[in-house]
Amino acid sequence: MDGLWYAFKTAMDVFLQALVFLGSAVFGRPLLKPLIVEGLIKQVPAAQRHALQEALEHRGMTRAYWLSGVIAGVWKLMFGGLRMLVAYSVVTAPFGTATFNAQVAVLMTVMYLPGLLMGAIVLAPAMLLVDRTVKRIYGPDVTLMRSEGLHSFARNLTPAT
Repeated sequence: MDGLWYAFKTAMDVFLQALVFLGSAVFGRPLLKPLIVEGLIKQVPAAQRHALQEALEHRGMTRAYWLSGVIAGVWKLMFGGLRMLVAYSVVTAPFGTATFNAQVAVLMTVMYLPGLLMGAIVLAPAMLLVDRTVKRIYGPDVTLMRSEGLHSFARNLTPAT
């Protein structure tokens, strides 16, 4: 029973993050939208920030932000499930024993790198989706993935209808 409880507790933070991402998408306020918008706006000169913010607030972007939140939430749920399964299989000793502590240390070592990579794994599909939507709205030459593409995008904001 201790192993199951610890496995659930270990994955709880990732499950809560998943619920935040999915809940924000369900309630129409995708959490990734302000993260993406604010992150991109800081990369362009001050004179172009207002135009870029208006472009990223384009009504055609709504679905991309919503879907990116759902993608992030589902990835987090999957990683939380994986983390829980690994914890359940690694931590089998009773709570408070030296063996339990050693097993927890092994678990933390095994899951450290996948935990770090999870941020990139979650954000990459979301950013690609937003970039693809920007290309659909503003033309195929526009990109948010390279700074020169972002700067030219901010200078030439005219939707390709």
